[in-house]
Amino acid sequence: MFTVTVMDSDRWIAQGIACYFSEKHIRVRVVEQAQIDNALRIAAGSDVVISELCGFGQDVQAMTELLLSLRFASPRTRLIILTDLHEKAVISHVMARLPGACVLSKRCDILQLAGEVFGSATGSSSQADEFTVKCSKEALTAREFGLLRLLATQRTLTDIGHRLQLSVKTISQHRKNIMQKLGCSALAELSPRLKRMGFGRHTA
Repeated sequence: MFTVTVMDSDRWIAQGIACYFSEKHIRVRVVEQAQIDNALRIAAGSDVVISELCGFGQDVQAMTELLLSLRFASPRTRLIILTDLHEKAVISHVMARLPGACVLSKRCDILQLAGEVFGSATGSSSQADEFTVKCSKEALTAREFGLLRLLATQRTLTDIGHRLQLSVKTISQHRKNIMQKLGCSALAELSPRLKRMGFGRHTA
């Protein structure tokens, strides 16, 4: 039986998706907050997994790692990522790490989502363009993406440098590049951006 697994911490979104597809005689599994540690086991083997990019108290980095693990464990499972983030540099990095995954706005129409689930989407390329940066230089690098969680801890650049065995100058340059790619004109704008991506909830 065709199976869709939904991983979204917004109960209304998760239940709405589950209700829609259940009416189409599709088996739907919904991962609850208490099940997030077992999400990989629950989702593995599904035909489609619909997941948000950060939720369940997990940041973008943790959810990306979960989806990468899912792809490794269940390579035939198609991934549809729902997000309300607007940071194209982050989303493009995630898309590069999860090639073939579809990224949609959380505000997309249920019919558009259904089209992606059933493989009959029209205009999905324009949806992808909404989240894609113009060139690879505008996307976060692996090193920059890995630094987001540490930058959210409010540690000094010296502390981060010691932890990563990099110079303060290197960390400072990475932070400058991250801010530029995220569209932050001042350092004070970086922390709220990181919090929107779920960073700062973990101790690094």
